[in-house]
Amino acid sequence: RLEESALQFPFLALLVSGGHCQILKCMGIGRYSILGGTTDDSLGEAYDKTARLLQLPVGGGGGPAVEALAKKGNANAISLTVPLQRRKDCDFSYSGLKTNVRRAAEDLAAERG
Repeated sequence: RLEESALQFPFLALLVSGGHCQILKCMGIGRYSILGGTTDDSLGEAYDKTARLLQLPVGGGGGPAVEALAKKGNANAISLTVPLQRRKDCDFSYSGLKTNVRRAAEDLAAERG
């Protein structure tokens, strides 16, 4: 547990879970404002659906399976778009990322026959 004296306000906090993400401006204990959050699919859902699409094991969630595969791969092999880059808020969207991954997987499968 953090002691109040260990924190220096204000600060930004990024809360990430399988179900939701938020960016918060923290002004004091119990005093914060939400600057942005998940607008549609959660990060956990994006990982799970990506893992299933790639036929990876999802017993412990898709995140660890996707991460393990990514560590073996080429970070520059497939270009994915940056979601919501033209918006002026701090919201998150992962549905477009899932679509990008699906399309890349379909294109790669078509290339390989």
